[in-house]
Amino acid sequence: MRGFQIRVKPQFTFELKLIKYLRRFQIRITPQTILDSSLICYICWNVVRVVIYRLIRMENLAYGITYFLIYALLAIYLVWSRRKLTKESVMILLGMAAYLWITCLLHPEYHALFFEEGKITLSDQIITKQIFTFTSGVSILPIICLYKRSDDFMRTVTFAYFVKALFSIMLHFTGNFETMRSSITSSDSYSMSMGYASLIPMLIMGYGFIRSTDVAQRIVYLVTAVAMLWMVLISGTRGAILCIIIFGFMYLMYGINYQFKTLAKFGILAAALLLAYLCLYSTLLYDIGTFLSNLGITSRSINALLNGEISNDNGRSGLQEKALSLIAEGGPFGTGFCSSRYHYAGAYPHNIFLEILIDMGYVGGSIFILLLAIGLIRFFVTVKDYHWRVLFIIFFSCAAGRLMVSSSFWMEPFFWQAVAIGIAAVQWQKNDDIADNRLQLSSFINKISEKYFGITMQR
Repeated sequence: MRGFQIRVKPQFTFELKLIKYLRRFQIRITPQTILDSSLICYICWNVVRVVIYRLIRMENLAYGITYFLIYALLAIYLVWSRRKLTKESVMILLGMAAYLWITCLLHPEYHALFFEEGKITLSDQIITKQIFTFTSGVSILPIICLYKRSDDFMRTVTFAYFVKALFSIMLHFTGNFETMRSSITSSDSYSMSMGYASLIPMLIMGYGFIRSTDVAQRIVYLVTAVAMLWMVLISGTRGAILCIIIFGFMYLMYGINYQFKTLAKFGILAAALLLAYLCLYSTLLYDIGTFLSNLGITSRSINALLNGEISNDNGRSGLQEKALSLIAEGGPFGTGFCSSRYHYAGAYPHNIFLEILIDMGYVGGSIFILLLAIGLIRFFVTVKDYHWRVLFIIFFSCAAGRLMVSSSFWMEPFFWQAVAIGIAAVQWQKNDDIADNRLQLSSFINKISEKYFGITMQR
C-alpha cells in the first residue's frame, strides 16, 4: 500500500528582501536563525548597545535601537514560524504585573518606590528600570521558552557568551568595568557585577572544553574559561566563588552519568564534607589566598582570605534580624511585591528566602518556595537530555550562589534564565515522550495488523 502526500499551499509566503539577497551568497536564513539572533542580541545587548553608540554617539537612541532589534527579531520569528509565545512565560509575566497592581492598591505608600526616581532607591526607578524592562531578567523568558532543542540553545549561548567574554576582557584591559547595569561612560577599578557577569561565560566555555573533540576549539574554550576565572577572582566577590563551588557539586552529582551512580554520590558527598571541614578548620584558605596573591591576583575576596575574614558577614546579620521582624509584621501573605526595598530604604535582605517571606508572607512565601522545590525536583526527575541538564545546572548554581548572599530574585537574570531553561527542557521532554509513545503505539498496531490480518502498514 503506497503512501501519498498532500501538498497544502500556504495562505501567504513570508519572505524578506534581505533574506533573498543573502540567499544569493548561499547564506541560509531560517526561523531558527532569527530566534538565535534575537537571543544573541539579548545576551550581548550591552555589546550591541556600545557598538551602536560608537556609531551614532547618542546614548538614549542606542538603547532604543538595541531594544527594537531584540524584539523585532523575536516578532519576525513568531510570524515566520507561525508559533505563539509559550503560556508559561506569558503567565509568569502577567502574574508579576498583577501582583504589582494588587500591591499598589493595598499599599499606596509604595508609589514612590515603584514609580518615582530617586525617592526610595538611590538610583533608578526600581520597577521600570530594573524589573519590567526590555533587558531585565524576567524579559528573557519568552525567548528561551521558544527553544525546542538543546543543541540549538547550547550552540547559541556558547557563541553569545564567547562574544561577551571577549567584551569583558577588553573592558578590563581598558580599565572600564562596564556591566549590564552601568552607563556607557562608567569607569571604575573594581566591580562586583563584572565578577558575577564573568561566571556564566567561564562555565559555558569550561563545558565547551569538556564536550568538544576538536583540538583548536578546546584550546579556545580553555583559554577563554581561564581568562574568565581570572576575572572572577580579581573583580568578583565571595558570592561568585560560592557559585563555582555549587556548580562543581551539582555537576558531579547530576551532570555526569556514572556507572555506579549511587556509590559515586556517597563518595562525592563525603569528599565535599571533608573539603568543608578543611576549609573551616585549617589554613587551607589562607594558603590559597597566599598563592593567588603571589601570582599578582588581588581583590577583596583574596584579601579576605589572607586576613582570615572570609566568613565575615559584612553587616548581613543586621539585615537578617530586621528581615525576621518584617516577616512577623507582614502576616501570612507579606507586605507585597518587592516591598523589602521599601522597608530597607532601597536595600534588600541579601537572601532569597528572607526576601520571599517578607514580600509574600510566611504562608504565601512557603507555598512559593515549595513550588520552586517541586519544579527543581521535577526537572531532574523528568529531563534526560544531557545538554539541558548541564545548562540548567550552570544558570541555577550561579543564581543560587548569588541570591544566598546578595541581589534580589525579582531582578536577577541568572534566576529567570534558569527558570526559562527549566520550562523549555521540561516541555521538550514532554513532547519527546509523546513522540516515543506514538512510535511505540504505531509499532504495536503494525505488528498486530501483520500478524492477524496480513496487512503491513508503511510509515
